[in-house]
Amino acid sequence: MLKSKEADSTDAKVCEDAPTELVVFDDTVGASTEPDDYTKQFNTEKLNDYRQDIKLRKHFSWATYGLLCAWLVIVAGLLIWSSRSDEVLIALISGATIQVIGLYYIVLRYIFPSRGGSGENGS
Repeated sequence: MLKSKEADSTDAKVCEDAPTELVVFDDTVGASTEPDDYTKQFNTEKLNDYRQDIKLRKHFSWATYGLLCAWLVIVAGLLIWSSRSDEVLIALISGATIQVIGLYYIVLRYIFPSRGGSGENGS
């Protein structure tokens, strides 16, 4: 019991001695406004990476679009010219459609990542 009273009194004393205003030091005195060679090279590589991402995103988006169009043509062909039973056609079309939609979702998540920074993509 005695120790806790002493601790309370020392905590109050520390709070009383705390500074009342915040002092900010200026560390930018004498710093150059021009980036160094490493920063220039890093920025160049970052821009090249963005350009490559844009090209790949265009490629993936067109490839995925083509895949979905081809799938729709195949599904329409199966519906028109197939002589299988209705249950087999429903199972085939629904299963493959779910797979294609899942693929499209994954590709679109890569092409257009969330910009929040706290998601699983973290961009």
